[in-house]
Amino acid sequence: MVPGGSGTRAADSALIEWLRAHAREPAGWFSVCTGAYLLAQAGLLDGRRVTTHWAYADALAHQFPEVEVDAEPIFIRDGDLATSPG
Repeated sequence: MVPGGSGTRAADSALIEWLRAHAREPAGWFSVCTGAYLLAQAGLLDGRRVTTHWAYADALAHQFPEVEVDAEPIFIRDGDLATSPG
């Protein structure tokens, strides 16, 4: 599970590399709120449909155009990935 918070939109590069390195290990990923930014920065949301808090959805979509962002649902599951606005 990847939580949201103020540090997610400009995360430490070591954390992003850790997410990339461990992306195949769990049975799935779940992000809450702006935790989607961490997964997007790691390239793990490319080609996926996700949700995040409505206040950050437009910025996420703009910063990561390869991610389909939908701020309306309270939960989206896309294969082994689940996202929630928090």
